[in-house]
Amino acid sequence: MTQYHNPYHFVPTVAETRPDDLPVADFEGLQVGHVRHDRYSENTFSGRIICRLTTETPIFIGANRTKEATDQAPAEVAPFLLGIDKRAAIPASSLRGLISSVAEAASKSALRVLENRAFSFRRAMTESLSAIGMVVIKDGTYHLRPLTLPNIELQGRVARLSGGFAKLFPVPNLKVYVGSASFIRSAGFPYKTFSLDAPKYYGLKLRQRSWGANKDLPSDPNQYIKNGRFLLAQRSLVNGDPIPWEKIPDNEKPQYTRGIMRVLGCDSKRDLPNTKKHEIFIPYPVAAESWPTIPIEKTAVERFHELADERTDETLKSPELLPYEPRGTKRNSEAGKKLFRLKEGDLVFFRPNDNGTAVAEIAFSSIWRGRVENQWKGGIDAVRSADFFSEIEPDLPPFDSGRGQITIAEQLFGFVQDDKDQQQISSLALAGRVYFSHAQTDAGQECFLPPLTLRILDSPKPPSPSLYFKNGQGRNRYIAKRNL
Repeated sequence: MTQYHNPYHFVPTVAETRPDDLPVADFEGLQVGHVRHDRYSENTFSGRIICRLTTETPIFIGANRTKEATDQAPAEVAPFLLGIDKRAAIPASSLRGLISSVAEAASKSALRVLENRAFSFRRAMTESLSAIGMVVIKDGTYHLRPLTLPNIELQGRVARLSGGFAKLFPVPNLKVYVGSASFIRSAGFPYKTFSLDAPKYYGLKLRQRSWGANKDLPSDPNQYIKNGRFLLAQRSLVNGDPIPWEKIPDNEKPQYTRGIMRVLGCDSKRDLPNTKKHEIFIPYPVAAESWPTIPIEKTAVERFHELADERTDETLKSPELLPYEPRGTKRNSEAGKKLFRLKEGDLVFFRPNDNGTAVAEIAFSSIWRGRVENQWKGGIDAVRSADFFSEIEPDLPPFDSGRGQITIAEQLFGFVQDDKDQQQISSLALAGRVYFSHAQTDAGQECFLPPLTLRILDSPKPPSPSLYFKNGQGRNRYIAKRNL
């Protein structure tokens, strides 16, 4: 086999132009007689078309779930059946969706249904966030208290903060990696993430450090340096795991640095990479409670919530929702919903703006998703599905108040105005003029194959350029999602 065929088959556009477009003004003014439902118009056509379908490969269309899934067994779904003799059938809604989507593509008509979601992509390792801070709410707005340094590329034997980070850290506070790949996955791993609702502190014996000139930090034996180039963290002066602060004798506490834990957690319900080998101890002395905070940009909060919502929507039926909130903390959801929202005390990875006056990006893991964005009117807007199609032609996205034409597929299969405002009493809409009935087999239930457990089905995550887009310089040239 020399070619790989995606499980989605696309119809190439037949027409370069759409001569049968209907101006919206004519539709609103009732100046066109053939697009109506209250009467028949002269010189138009109506009738019935009977078709026979031949299924060339096995298909299954579910009707209702007869058994819910458990940790030991998958769910069971009954097939769609019709009539007293329970014959296998294809629902009219499935046929309508199939034919209308083919008609849209072949006639270069507007997409009548398009999930107008923001596009996102997985960050590269080189773009990972490494500094950690604590969310603080002041006067109803989000701020952040920087706690641990980012990864720093060494200059000789010296680590030097630069850019927006240079102003943020009064002391060179380095995180400590705790545990091992096996320990953090064991039932005996005792640590949970710090929470303001039930604050828990721990102690480690750490080297005391201070900044040199120009925010320089000379190397020392207790720094954790990767590949001889990057300062990532520090090591404790003595072997051992963090000790609960209350168990350290008062006369010994001056030898320890008080800190808090950030634990993402590894268990059977959390789909985390096997490469995860540690959790994080964050030095948090009493003085840290008054370290300065900086505001989190409104765009950063909006981006964080939108990306979190995207992951939550995809996992509503999973054992545990994404994004994973750190172990020991509660998911702060909107009232009546499961959407994740930031709360005071959350420990997040972050990146400041170039001058260090505000936080430009936050995430719950060091390698987070990036949102495709566009500079617009002095702000940053998310790029959504409809934006791409609008760039090709303004009348390609689903019908909205900005459209000037009604395409032929919309005239046949109907449309509803996509951006109706809640204040609007009415909006433009047209019911479809093509009706479908169920397709029923001419064979009985003997057409069924034995029951089969299917793999979990999923749909491509937009923008999925290998499926939906092609390079203008060549039909078959691959476009990476990041480049798109």
